[in-house]
Amino acid sequence: MLDQEDEPEDSSQEAQQVLSGLLDQDELQTSTSPASNPVLARSDGADLEGLLVACAEAVAANDSAQAYELVEELTSFAYSGESSLHRAVLYFTNALVARLRGYGAQMYRIMSKEVSTRQTLAVQMNLPVLRATEFFANQTILEACRGQRNLKLHIVDYGIFYGCQWPSLIEALSQRDEGPPKKMMITGIELTSIAEASMRQTGEGLIAYAKSCGVPLEFQPVVSNTWEKAEPRYHLSSDEFLVINCKLRMRHLREDGYILMESPRKIFFKNIARLKPALFVQCVVTTDLSSPFFIHRFREAWRDIHIRMEQIEETMQVIDPPKLEYLNRLMEKTVMNMVACEGADRIERLSSYKTWNYLATRAGFEKLPISNQALQMVKVVWTSHKKFTYGMDEKWLLLGWKDVTLTAMSAWQPMCSTFPFIKEKN
Repeated sequence: MLDQEDEPEDSSQEAQQVLSGLLDQDELQTSTSPASNPVLARSDGADLEGLLVACAEAVAANDSAQAYELVEELTSFAYSGESSLHRAVLYFTNALVARLRGYGAQMYRIMSKEVSTRQTLAVQMNLPVLRATEFFANQTILEACRGQRNLKLHIVDYGIFYGCQWPSLIEALSQRDEGPPKKMMITGIELTSIAEASMRQTGEGLIAYAKSCGVPLEFQPVVSNTWEKAEPRYHLSSDEFLVINCKLRMRHLREDGYILMESPRKIFFKNIARLKPALFVQCVVTTDLSSPFFIHRFREAWRDIHIRMEQIEETMQVIDPPKLEYLNRLMEKTVMNMVACEGADRIERLSSYKTWNYLATRAGFEKLPISNQALQMVKVVWTSHKKFTYGMDEKWLLLGWKDVTLTAMSAWQPMCSTFPFIKEKN
């Protein structure tokens, strides 16, 4: 756990000061009220989307007068209530102002300072989507290892963060009928924004937990902002059982390459295919923000984020309001990056699961069937609310809220796998 001194100081206050400066414009008056504007008075999502898109178009055209007129209306609505819809409108409006004024990257950096390790760890344990994807990935890995004695398991985790996924798998592996793994290694790959000291702490924690379970574990950290080039530095042996895992972090891979060069995403899939893993598990946040056109990306970002915020509000508020507030801060930071940042500063690059399907297939992977046990474990989490939905599409397990797909999960192996028993067991 972090001490109080480890938390960022005054970053929230700094963010508010910058935002106040951005919004304190002669063009922006605060006389408009929802009641005086028929569009805002209805609180209708479609009408709000139209108004937000109109504001985005004014920002894209650098039409400050029109943009601030619309910002005035949107801000009035945002402060007229406290629902997830009101907050979503506020986050998108602030991000549009930051983009217009050229402060998007600065605002994102300030907001990022507010993410503390302690709060993030506390929140993760309660998010349904994180529990569901963890259950799916770990159960899939566990089943793939079934029947193997003297198992030498090597997991390469792209986006390991703080390693919260792995203690439950380590415990399950220690209780196998075949006995615990003879050797186990986790290579944790993370962005440079996660300090190497934090990665060392993650490794030390996992090693200590594995030791308590009787599992001999090695941990190898790899810190890189270019995941397409990052790969394990060490291997257990030539006959190790290699698993590639990426849970909800593929969105940080850039889809665009430099002139005459392949895109980082294609390079990433080629490189992991070259490693010839026995199993590749990918869980992705699915929406399409890959368009080079800002207005299209903005529209898709709005439709995705306000639904996610609604889902978080309805499933989390009865559990722990402080955590709900912190999650809202994370969403605000995400919106700022999606809307106000461009080029290398834009790290939120979500795509449809069909895009990831295409890239994996082209790299020489084929999907494995979703096991019934993995499906049942996911359903334990994803049927806890009446608005949660799930379905299957070409061996992808899809999780949604109402009629919107939010997350997709699948398991893969190379077409010429050296571990054909995985197919046989399914």
